[in-house]
Amino acid sequence: MKGEDIFNAVTDARDDQIEAAKSPPKRKHRRALWISAVAAALAAAVGIGAVFGGGLSTSAYAIAEANYPKQPKYSTRDSQWEKWTARRIERRDLAETYDGALTGFLTKAVPELLSGAGDGNAVASPLNVYMALSMLAEVTGGGTRGQILALLGAENIEVSRQRARALWDVNYIDDGTVTSLLANSVWLSEGMEYEKSVLDTLAEDYRASSFRGEMGSEGYSKALREWLDENTGKMLSNEIKGLGFSPDTVLALASTVYYRARWSDEFSKSASTEGPFHAPGGDVTATYMHESHLGTRLCRGEGFTAILKSFRYGGDMWFILPDEGVSIDELLQGPDLPAFLASPISWEGWESRTVNLTVPKFDVTGDLDLTDALTALGVTDAFDLDTADFSPMLGDAPAYVSSVRHAARVVIDEEGVVAAAFTLGDNAGDAPSQEIIDFTLDRPFLFALTGDDGLPLFAGAVNRP
Repeated sequence: MKGEDIFNAVTDARDDQIEAAKSPPKRKHRRALWISAVAAALAAAVGIGAVFGGGLSTSAYAIAEANYPKQPKYSTRDSQWEKWTARRIERRDLAETYDGALTGFLTKAVPELLSGAGDGNAVASPLNVYMALSMLAEVTGGGTRGQILALLGAENIEVSRQRARALWDVNYIDDGTVTSLLANSVWLSEGMEYEKSVLDTLAEDYRASSFRGEMGSEGYSKALREWLDENTGKMLSNEIKGLGFSPDTVLALASTVYYRARWSDEFSKSASTEGPFHAPGGDVTATYMHESHLGTRLCRGEGFTAILKSFRYGGDMWFILPDEGVSIDELLQGPDLPAFLASPISWEGWESRTVNLTVPKFDVTGDLDLTDALTALGVTDAFDLDTADFSPMLGDAPAYVSSVRHAARVVIDEEGVVAAAFTLGDNAGDAPSQEIIDFTLDRPFLFALTGDDGLPLFAGAVNRP
């Protein structure tokens, strides 16, 4: 399953789907485990490649697995380039169907995901969190679903479903240029009966593969870990290795994102230097990359300055430097930065400048339980056995969300970027000014990686590179 979407579980056989196994007799449980772990990995395009394919133990538990449509591989030849350009325009046109609709979610969610890192780092994939919550909304009902949809900014489940599918279609790219692979899966207990229509929806609109096995068994937990490891390019093996199902788990949802791209203008390795980075806990030594670029896009907001560095064939990285004396948490709770992170490409008042950029190579990891963050954002019923409503998926079986985990890793160097994420339980400017700006990231800063739609696939706060 080459990092693509997923499935058609417990569905009728069709040419492009696999017939699902029949559900065993229903048995009631008291818990539903939904581990939500978003893993983001950014690294050089050379040296860490995507690792997908073959020989996994998941096949022993698969009800159905989707074979994603293979996208044509493009080159820079004129005929190929025209096709690639047309496909990119199609993706941008599709993005207009949800343009601005996710602003509310991102403005609220990103500060919750990145705040409170203290002396450490924070990394998240807002796109992956959105996809995971959309899947959770499908398996819940009543007030539980209502709270999730309110956070997503969707007036009903049909709107949420349409946006999630469009987001997937825009951000799934496997054409030999940028690599952006999304995958979803559903993990079922062999002792439970599930609503077929909900599984059909997860298969068709979220491309989710389905698996069934004995919850709590080492074999089934190993299959989960292998699926996550496979679809995140083995970049989060340390975070994945401890995951597993408890015996009273009745349902788990998993979602992944893997991203890889090169800088449009790579940093020269020979120009890299070592120097101090002024971390909150004291100076540390960092390796700095340097470039001077004419016409760099620069944005200013209350308390920060941001510049853009593009990837080859689409997508951007924004580096965001707080003003002197302003902390990252202060910015995240302020009026401008959350709005900027929600859609930096739409920020008004940008300038075009010649920028001397100095940015440290970094390898940062975050691993969070998102229960408190989601509760603070208004999703409360799902975590309480007395109020949680999973009836659309589980009928009258009592269940609740017992865990929401979010793990992420980001690494960059002179050549480019790779990113991954998993979930279980993105104005015209003036002519360039003659002013030259030195933009040196030698103290805590933030970043946002955006796709063709301008929405943040990944975002992070770097306190110690």
